[in-house]
Amino acid sequence: MEEHKIGQNIEANKAFMERIFWHMVGVVNLVRRRGEISPGRNVSWQEIGTGAACRYRNANIILTAKHVLDDAGPSDLRFLPRGTGRIEWADEPKRTRVERAALDVHEIIRCTWDDLAAIVLGPKMAESVNIRFCELPGNFSNPPEVEPVLIIGYPYDQSFVAETMREGTEMVHRKAAKSDGFWGEVATTEKPLSGFDRERHFLVKFHPSFPGGRPEGYSGAGVWFPRKADAASGVWTADPLLVGIETHAYEKLGLLRVIRSSAVRTFLEEVLG
Repeated sequence: MEEHKIGQNIEANKAFMERIFWHMVGVVNLVRRRGEISPGRNVSWQEIGTGAACRYRNANIILTAKHVLDDAGPSDLRFLPRGTGRIEWADEPKRTRVERAALDVHEIIRCTWDDLAAIVLGPKMAESVNIRFCELPGNFSNPPEVEPVLIIGYPYDQSFVAETMREGTEMVHRKAAKSDGFWGEVATTEKPLSGFDRERHFLVKFHPSFPGGRPEGYSGAGVWFPRKADAASGVWTADPLLVGIETHAYEKLGLLRVIRSSAVRTFLEEVLG
């Protein structure tokens, strides 16, 4: 039986995932969401999403889903960068225990025609923050037809309440996040899907890393594919290509909706020139 492509060359997959962790950033929206969990019992919480750290025409940006930033201004965001520069960090079970970082957010640019946004960072990037920026447009790519793509983010079912406190009449839940990821095949379906536009989007099959894992919470995550080995030398390196930004889950179908890199590029050309 032929080995599934997702399981092939595990060491290469680890090297590629290690590289992506430099570009993956957790995005914490400090503007609280509020809800009633039982009669007379109100709680509030802060949303955690994901972003992809990129550099486009001399601007350092974090691409994410627009809905992750609902109601937020530049001062309302905190970030979860990579915890350490050690090469083995991606394999460490406690890798996500990092402190929230306040970055120099210059502005938030929201797309008017899709669920996409760019957080534009100012020049005051702290050297101690472990973020590397994927160079665009050079590392844009179309989604592959056969090989799987890699998505790493902060799924909801991997977050947990780290602290609870009362503020006035509300209980405030401060959540901690644990990252998770998977390799998923580019998929097709004949069923009509709400919000899906074949010209701007493609679908990825969701493969949970544990039984019962749910797809919600990857919103804003970069969708990555490794560059092919150099034809002349035959040498492969863990060089990531950005094929899109994940924004939506069709949970019953086990599919995620991704904004194509071509649409992301159009957005960046519109707003950054």
